[in-house]
Amino acid sequence: MLSPHNHRSNVKIQNYCSKPVLVLASSLILLLIVTTSPIGSLCNKITENAFAASSQSTNNNSSQFLTYTNDTYGINILYPASWNSSPGEGNNKTGDSSTDIVSFSPKDTNSSATFDVSVDNVDSGENLKQFVSDSISDDKTDLQNFKVNESSSSGNSLAGNPAYKMLYSYIDNGENIKGLETGTIIGNKAYFIQYENSPEQFDSDLPLVQKMIDSLKITTPKIHG
Repeated sequence: MLSPHNHRSNVKIQNYCSKPVLVLASSLILLLIVTTSPIGSLCNKITENAFAASSQSTNNNSSQFLTYTNDTYGINILYPASWNSSPGEGNNKTGDSSTDIVSFSPKDTNSSATFDVSVDNVDSGENLKQFVSDSISDDKTDLQNFKVNESSSSGNSLAGNPAYKMLYSYIDNGENIKGLETGTIIGNKAYFIQYENSPEQFDSDLPLVQKMIDSLKITTPKIHG
């Protein structure tokens, strides 16, 4: 038979050991109630919605585009919301049949990137290879130290049509310029895009520029000639 002292010690030990068990059990029951109750479901939904909204906001900020449309020349193209669009200079060069339709450039004044969409008249039967050859000849005459780094008149497309592509460089007022030109011939018109930037920034802006190029759509223009 246990002495009163030993009996009280055993009771204390049992009470002491049972307290953590009761606390742990209570915590588990409370957790189960919270996670399975409407309040718990609401908390989970709020957390999930907040995460989804954050992800959606990030995606929208990195890929927000606006649409530029010019029915006169039959041009439709997307451009970043962080860029400006401005009417092209038209045709202000004597002896040059090309017309600048629209120009795009970043709102960031530290950027030197430009993106121009133009159209030119071509002779009947003129193909891409001949058009590129003539364009290179004109650029060598008009631009300082103009050099073609890469040129291809096959295996490319623009607005769903066969296209040429050319990478080039030149010097403008002492500044090195790197450029990309791509164009296509539809009927008696050559539609072409020129992207130019500093050599340091050229590659970093190229993925965004390529999205712009890929978005170009050419419809029937309202002017002819």
